[in-house]
Amino acid sequence: MRYADSAADLQMLIHGYPDLIPSVFLRDDGLAAYYYDGFSLRELRSFFNSDPDQELCGRFGLGAGEWREAVEMALVARAVLERRRSLK
Repeated sequence: MRYADSAADLQMLIHGYPDLIPSVFLRDDGLAAYYYDGFSLRELRSFFNSDPDQELCGRFGLGAGEWREAVEMALVARAVLERRRSLK
């Protein structure tokens, strides 16, 4: 098992391991996990469509593109989790 490096990579891992919770592919100390654990799907969509959070970029040592990738990863993982819950 490994951590995802991008949203596309995360989608492949989720597809390859459909029985696992999507968050297992997010680094525990990463920005994607921070957003996944702390925000709803609606909030994540809003963040993704806004400007990068400069404070969090500084705290996690990320540029704007890396910030957006992390938010997208959280968004992908949260969307898959909610979709799975709705199918039960």
